[in-house]
Amino acid sequence: MELAGGGSRFVYDAAWLARDDAVPVSLTMPLARGVYESPTLLPYFANLLPEGWLLELTTRRLKVSRDDAFGLVLATCADCVGAVEVVKPR
Repeated sequence: MELAGGGSRFVYDAAWLARDDAVPVSLTMPLARGVYESPTLLPYFANLLPEGWLLELTTRRLKVSRDDAFGLVLATCADCVGAVEVVKPR
């Protein structure tokens, strides 16, 4: 998901696209075989991150810089709400 320079990329898993009950994670990222890229963290994932006092607490406790959005997503969104799971690439 993370690109050089801080950008991000998202691709739907082929098995998910093949399901009859598949739904998109966002209206801005409809089900498709293509790649969604952004020069920053994709808005869907950015909106999963904590804000305000919770962001401060999270960055201190997890020792992740508040400027490392991708690192925060990896640290806090492994078990997020819905059908999305964020994992480190293999």
